[in-house]
Amino acid sequence: VLVANVNAYSGRPQFLQSYLELMNLDIAVVIEKRAEEIRGMKRVADDFSTPVGRPSHHIAVFCKEDCQAWVSPQIGSEEMKMSLALVRVRPDICLIAIHAPPPVPVVATGMRPYIEYIEKYIEGGRTKADWEVCHKDDRVVVMGDMNAVPHSWAHRTLTNTGLQDHRSFSGVRGATWPTGSEAFIDLPFFRIDHILAGDIDIRNIQSIEIPDSDHRGLMVLFPSD
Repeated sequence: VLVANVNAYSGRPQFLQSYLELMNLDIAVVIEKRAEEIRGMKRVADDFSTPVGRPSHHIAVFCKEDCQAWVSPQIGSEEMKMSLALVRVRPDICLIAIHAPPPVPVVATGMRPYIEYIEKYIEGGRTKADWEVCHKDDRVVVMGDMNAVPHSWAHRTLTNTGLQDHRSFSGVRGATWPTGSEAFIDLPFFRIDHILAGDIDIRNIQSIEIPDSDHRGLMVLFPSD
């Protein structure tokens, strides 16, 4: 499973789509609108037809096989809001793919309602109630661009729901931003893309380069049982 901010503004969508195709993924959540198709996968949920403030506010879910997924309306404040995606990775695992509204530099009002919206559905690392394609008591994994560093308010709010930071000991090697884009040096300093999970044996966590993106993507292997 890959969740990656792909940078809507860097162009070369065909190159990105070919790159994602070669990764042979089961599930790919593409944050920001740049890849519209991945050969060998089906786009099962997206908000590409929904008017949003910027192309960077979109999200889409691609699956190799049939899967259940849902993309939310825009969440945040009137000035800054983003969507999120839910994916039923397994019958008992709910993946929440996030792109939290950034606290800087334009407007800081979107982050709190976005994180609080997610928080209200999680307790003890599991979903508190049925939520679109996810069911009550599903084990939760939050992955994606939180636009917040470890121990920030957003990070603490989600870990306080019973989720554990599976990259808490990654140190400098775990930094995910900025990198790879023409607008930034290719040297990530901050870990703002995260994997937070409840009682799940997540394996083979990888932080990978995404062509022409300023973020590293996160890829994990979920157990089959």
